[in-house]
Amino acid sequence: MTWTQFKTAVKELLTVDGVRVGIATSPTGSGTPYLDRMIQLGTAEVLSHVDYYVKRQTAKYTTQSGPPSGFLLLGTDGNASTGFLPGGASNLIDERIEEAYRLNYATTSAVTATPATGAATHCNRTPVENYPWANRNDMICANPLIHVGATLIAIGPGLSGGTGRGADFYIYPKLDDKEVFEITYTISDATHSDNDVVPYDLPMVEAVADYCKSKITREVDKDLKLSESYYGTFRKKRQELYVNSFGRQRLKDNVPGGPIASTCLDTTGLTSSC
Repeated sequence: MTWTQFKTAVKELLTVDGVRVGIATSPTGSGTPYLDRMIQLGTAEVLSHVDYYVKRQTAKYTTQSGPPSGFLLLGTDGNASTGFLPGGASNLIDERIEEAYRLNYATTSAVTATPATGAATHCNRTPVENYPWANRNDMICANPLIHVGATLIAIGPGLSGGTGRGADFYIYPKLDDKEVFEITYTISDATHSDNDVVPYDLPMVEAVADYCKSKITREVDKDLKLSESYYGTFRKKRQELYVNSFGRQRLKDNVPGGPIASTCLDTTGLTSSC
């Protein structure tokens, strides 16, 4: 459904209100900034607890000047590479990094080139490991506690916007022009345009509607007891959304396979598991 359809579906469940001055909850009405904001905040409350609904995005970083189109720029501090999370130092959105990889290429031109069809493009990456932010100077001075062949990242706490922090993260060893740092991150943000297609479903509509009912009965009707009742129902439904999210994108049954093989050669001549 689109964001407009989602908001309309929420308004249809607001039985505590008809079309009232200052609220206008009717799904056929234009609504008000207050109600739209409550729907947005209620959605954000769900997203902060249920990863299934959050938006996932990818960002790539390079040390090449410019940077090239589609890339973010990495800086250097001593023996470490530095960077800001997508959005830069002014970013005030809750971003959480799920995966991080160091990608190695044979040439600098290969970094920005479109991979050839059938190429093993995922065999040139190394997972990046967490390192304490408080010990980031170890990375700058080339003295971290590190396993052989590993890449470390220290990510700063909280949001960088307005703190004057020089970087959101440090990476060691630092990257060169033939390497790329790639992250997959989630955004717990409910800012949408009306025509945006959103991944929300009817159970989430019901949960957000209870959040809005709680706000309306508290701030408009001044009924604290009813507000607490609606908010308790919202928290319960949010919990159900979290529990029900498990297993939605997995095989229901794990079929046993044959004997385990260590490695084999694939069609490209590269060693891989099979």
